[in-house]
Amino acid sequence: LDISYDKFIRTTDSKHEAIVKEFYSRVLASGDIYRADYEGIYCVSCYDDYLSSRTANSSLYHSLDEKELLDNNCCPIHQKPCVSRKEDNYFFALSKYQKSLEEILNKNPNFVQPSYRLNEVQAWIKSGLRDFSISRASVDWGIPVPSDKSQTIYVWFDALLG
Repeated sequence: LDISYDKFIRTTDSKHEAIVKEFYSRVLASGDIYRADYEGIYCVSCYDDYLSSRTANSSLYHSLDEKELLDNNCCPIHQKPCVSRKEDNYFFALSKYQKSLEEILNKNPNFVQPSYRLNEVQAWIKSGLRDFSISRASVDWGIPVPSDKSQTIYVWFDALLG
């Protein structure tokens, strides 16, 4: 693939910010962004959203269930209390692409590399793609949502564009 590390990109780089805003605007224009409530259990220490009504468990601790987290109210990494939070965010409509992605992988099994990961990727998609939050109202640093200065683009939505 001839890939090398030739530039370190920061969220604050002006070129990166321009690319992210353009990408966001294109995704919005395609109808893949909508506004909804984001609600979940959150660790302030590690910035990890363990459970939410709109996203899969984003932590490495997939065996933890909502009841266990609520009963213990404790981050499994830091052993510090988690907080419940609810805020109005923008979401990417990933679920819209469920069938298309299944078809692409069925017709093009070499699309996933290394090939031994194909079954894993197909199982993940088959389990149901979920829409995910791509903005934060509670974060005061980052790239502002172009049409809404009260929101910042969530770093995991823009990171791969660097």
